Amino acid sequence: MRSSIRITLLAVAMIAAPAAQRADAQFVDQSQNIANAFNASNHRVGQTFKPSATNVVGAGAFILNPSNSIFTALLSVELWAGGIANTPGAVLIASGTQSYTLAAHASGWVDAFWSAVTVTPGTTYFLDYGSTRDVARFGRFCCTKPIPSLAYVDGDLYRGNSSSFGTTYTEVAESDLTFREYAVTTTPEPATAALLATGLLGVFGIARRRKA
Repeated sequence: MRSSIRITLLAVAMIAAPAAQRADAQFVDQSQNIANAFNASNHRVGQTFKPSATNVVGAGAFILNPSNSIFTALLSVELWAGGIANTPGAVLIASGTQSYTLAAHASGWVDAFWSAVTVTPGTTYFLDYGSTRDVARFGRFCCTKPIPSLAYVDGDLYRGNSSSFGTTYTEVAESDLTFREYAVTTTPEPATAALLATGLLGVFGIARRRKA
């Protein structure tokens, strides 16, 4: 009898294993949603931020097409730890790209994603943005000092000093990039939870029958 129960428990354990698999629920962790000015993208732009979540899966920016014609471009986003991009001690920990199309004088959010990377909440990280179309403009919220309640308090906007990668950056005082950063939370899969409950009921049923 004990041997049969042990075998059944092993089967339930195998059923329970998938319950460790989780369904990711994506959410915006940090953001600055106001754009009252725009930055040229022929220079890389970036934003420091402090995550509240323990992971980062992507980031986006608010982009404007100031030209008189439609264009398609590629947004690139890099996540750096330990400092501003390409500075001593800084480490590139994730990156992603996303193709986008904007009509003439249109604007909108563009997001790029990657596999989740672990981060430390409350620690400063750097998001580096670029577009393959130099005419593109990245939204920013400038001159935040008169209205500090609207500013993103855990970071600042940075502007690259050259159009190439691996350049220095200058902080733009009292400004924030119009950005958003994504994380995921995990929840148990309902189907696997139900399967586990069914397996446990089976174990208890076998034990009662053996006892009888």
